[in-house]
Amino acid sequence: MRNRNIVFLLIAVALVAVLGLANRKAQQTETYLSEIDPLTSKVESLNAQLEKAISGFYGPSREPGFDMPACKENFDSLLQDFANTNAQIRDLPVPEHLMDHHLLVRRLLEAKESYAKASVNWCYAIFELWEYADKAERGEASKQEVQQRLRAVDAFSKEQHSIAEKLGSYNAAVKLSRRVIEMNLGSNRGA
Repeated sequence: MRNRNIVFLLIAVALVAVLGLANRKAQQTETYLSEIDPLTSKVESLNAQLEKAISGFYGPSREPGFDMPACKENFDSLLQDFANTNAQIRDLPVPEHLMDHHLLVRRLLEAKESYAKASVNWCYAIFELWEYADKAERGEASKQEVQQRLRAVDAFSKEQHSIAEKLGSYNAAVKLSRRVIEMNLGSNRGA
């Protein structure tokens, strides 16, 4: 009888330890999510601002008097904010059980940053192409100089498409990983 009581006591202690561990993991998960969610939201906001600036670039940049230095300053500021936010995410303390998810998030956000840089560089390249095309019409630039700018536009366009292909799979992987984390968090709360 005494041995049976000791066995039940050991089982009870083990259950309490397991529940304590699950509770600690749940608390770590909630803390991590509360820290990373505002940062990922900021990246999404910056991404939307960049997309708006880039989509609003094409037409106006062909107009006389277009303020390219102001446009460049805006692009550079947004890209710097993007890089700073990604650095904050990279430096977040991450619980061991969430490390794989964090690496997926980092990969996704770094790809978004790379895509943004390629898009901005495409804008700069297209602006330079137009400048050289205008110069060529006036006899101030050669056909080779224009073709060189055209190749740069093409290279940045290809880079954008290459990164865009990766973004879809990274985004799906992060969403799936997040869903698993939330399911585990929900089951730990129920325990």
